Amino acid sequence: MAKLYIIRGIPGSGKSTYAEVLRKDLWEEGHDVARFEADDYWMKDGQYKIDLKRLPMAHQWCFDRTFNAFTKGCDTVIVSNTFTTMKELNPYINEAKNRNLEIVVYRMGNEFKNVHNVPEEVIEKMKARFEDYENEIVVKNG
Repeated sequence: MAKLYIIRGIPGSGKSTYAEVLRKDLWEEGHDVARFEADDYWMKDGQYKIDLKRLPMAHQWCFDRTFNAFTKGCDTVIVSNTFTTMKELNPYINEAKNRNLEIVVYRMGNEFKNVHNVPEEVIEKMKARFEDYENEIVVKNG
């Protein structure tokens, strides 16, 4: 059965690092694996250039790439974004269920320095609105 791994957490929680380690481990096990995150949308010529007005487009781009990978034959896809609320998470969960994919959700519980310089007050707001997902696996120091 194809599997979708969702990695969620505040900026600086280690989502991208964990996703890349997981991707390498799964690839070494023989899986055809792809990894996506909305942050990739903002990379231009090796520079991270975010435009908050285009944030919905970045998230749609990530969603489309995630599920197109399954359509193209990947058996395993990893998506890592903040996903602080169920409203943000549910489109992925619902589409995965529609496709009969196995779903594994990791919640990063670390607090490292965030690489995109998200202001502390924004991070605090994200923490305050963070909603739990039933059966998510909390990852700390990893």
